[in-house]
Amino acid sequence: MPLFASAKLTKSLPVVPLCGTCKADRNCQHPKQTWPGKPAKVVFVVDKAGDDAPDALLNGQFGRLGTVCSRVGVTLDAYPKVPAAACPGASNEAWRHCQPLVASELARLNPEIVIPYGPRATQSVIGRYWQQPAELYDRWYGAVIPCRDLNAWICPVGLMGEHKRMLDVSSMFEYKYLRDAMRISGRPWPDGCVPLDSRIRQVYHAQEIIAELDKITKTAKIAAFDYETTGLKPEWDNQLIVSMAVAYVAEGDVHCISFPVFADTQDAIRRFLVSDIQKIAANMKFEDRWSRSKLGVQVRRWWWDTMQAAHWENPNSGITGLEFQAFAKLGVPYFADDVDSFFESEENSQRNKIFSIPTPKLLTYNGMDAIVELLLASMQMVENGIIKEHFVPSKYLPAKCSQKST
Repeated sequence: MPLFASAKLTKSLPVVPLCGTCKADRNCQHPKQTWPGKPAKVVFVVDKAGDDAPDALLNGQFGRLGTVCSRVGVTLDAYPKVPAAACPGASNEAWRHCQPLVASELARLNPEIVIPYGPRATQSVIGRYWQQPAELYDRWYGAVIPCRDLNAWICPVGLMGEHKRMLDVSSMFEYKYLRDAMRISGRPWPDGCVPLDSRIRQVYHAQEIIAELDKITKTAKIAAFDYETTGLKPEWDNQLIVSMAVAYVAEGDVHCISFPVFADTQDAIRRFLVSDIQKIAANMKFEDRWSRSKLGVQVRRWWWDTMQAAHWENPNSGITGLEFQAFAKLGVPYFADDVDSFFESEENSQRNKIFSIPTPKLLTYNGMDAIVELLLASMQMVENGIIKEHFVPSKYLPAKCSQKST
């Protein structure tokens, strides 16, 4: 029996709307509007409800969305429309209180494609299933997200530069994003998705860590690795590498070990770093810098940096972070909630509060980083023609990404 129990990536989400906070339903004759129809393949989520009438969601009064749908060749009235703020006349912030209503409607309608249109609809849907506030809403426009909870594609659409006075360019992309979303067919996880944290094995004993690392060094061809440290800059003598995770493919499956870094394990880590394994990281300069400074070795055979690849795939700001990419590409909800605040420090020379994180939570987070990096690298390489076939099993990837590149 392991010394520590593994942490789980579960989060309790509200299931009841906070109507008492919003109070928009008090003076509304037809509050909490929902779509009266049956389940559908495509569901639109709009910023707010229509007129104060029982058939408001059927009357087609959705302004710009109707115009864009016409350009794409879509009849908007034929599709369900779920309002992010369910009561007519509600404030611009009412969507925050209505999120459980939206989730309930999407579960009932069971769509293959969910299209949040506009800033509040996007924040409502993304915030719910990413399990993290999505204030930078326009960075999500154009994403094709394989939502694990709904087993549906979430495709946010809107005017990216509306607040930046770039309407012509934004209108062009708005049309493209909606057109591409309407062309999707099938669900992202036809056979169900594999929980990634189930692939993480936490190792605590130095001799077992050494044995596992040496086995990986001798047998693996591709691996992603990630450090968790006491700060950002390794040049300070008081800074340390606290834990490490290595994700790799062996015997036709994805494996990951996550472990504390001890003095006794550093030689095994060095052997891994200078081996012939092709290595992957997110922002590899971080791991490279720490390896040089604290372990005294230069990492050999760097192969791929998921952060750099995300940047040249999409030059918009705010999209290169691993947690963003994990949800946008793999549908993995935000997994840093339990540890985020502990990585902050007032000055670079000071240690952060990483030692206050329970070890199972730290190693789970560290392992998730490494696994996501491995899967993302495979997706990015195939999608951009760097390699022809994925080097990870298709069951870990959304359906449209599991096929060979043509």
